[in-house]
Amino acid sequence: KQASPSVLAIAMAEEGEATRTDVAELVNMPETTRVRSVAYCPVSTLPFEYCEFDADYKASQAWFAENWRSVLPPNEVRAYLGTAEGSGEEEAAAAEVSSDELAALMAKLGLSGELDDHAKRSQKAGKKTAADAPPPAAAAAPGGGGGGEAGGAGGGGEAPGGEGGGGGGKAGKKAKAASRAVVIEVNTRNKRKHITVVKGLEGFEVDLAAAAKAFGKKFACGSALQRGKGGQQDQIEIQGDAADALPAFIASKHKIALSDIFVVVDGKKVPASELGA
Repeated sequence: KQASPSVLAIAMAEEGEATRTDVAELVNMPETTRVRSVAYCPVSTLPFEYCEFDADYKASQAWFAENWRSVLPPNEVRAYLGTAEGSGEEEAAAAEVSSDELAALMAKLGLSGELDDHAKRSQKAGKKTAADAPPPAAAAAPGGGGGGEAGGAGGGGEAPGGEGGGGGGKAGKKAKAASRAVVIEVNTRNKRKHITVVKGLEGFEVDLAAAAKAFGKKFACGSALQRGKGGQQDQIEIQGDAADALPAFIASKHKIALSDIFVVVDGKKVPASELGA
């Protein structure tokens, strides 16, 4: 079996038979790398590459078409397109972006062209209205009603009825405490991007905005709080797959038991304590 060019290049470099330039040419990679800042959409608060999955996609698309110059200078546009090589930094920054380049940029960012099925489903899920969710008072009604009936049956007026109502309230609090859970799920978007989604931290009185910032710092990546729309739950979205290390970090930083943290594996919620997190 013949070794691939990249394997041969690495072997040659280890033996001193190839320079960095030789290795770069053999594996078709640049000799130098550069740091590129990530531009975020002010409408969705996501990187522009992920706007296609947001319910406000159309608004993000319109904003970018009108204001792209304020967030992406010409040299960054060409860096996204991979056409900056071979021209000086100053020349690339000074040259005006052509209409063809802008069209190619929007297509690469997913802001034009046909959306894939996953993006369509994500947008549709985000557009659900509050009418789609069950009334929040429905679950509490039976407890409160029971208290009222108890008071009536006792014939005793206010005190028994009041106690019954109070009992319903306590039961509601216990049920709420029992249902608290942090759920971690990794979504694959557009067949190449991974997003780690965290839900349920607010049930443990965690500041979601601060938690999103801490996750970004911990994993050196983009991390943002996404407010639930149309009755949907708030969630934190972390760029990349952080599901393996995240449970232990949450447990340590926010003092949440691993048994209260669940990771979605093959569509099933598995307690982090059973994953050896």
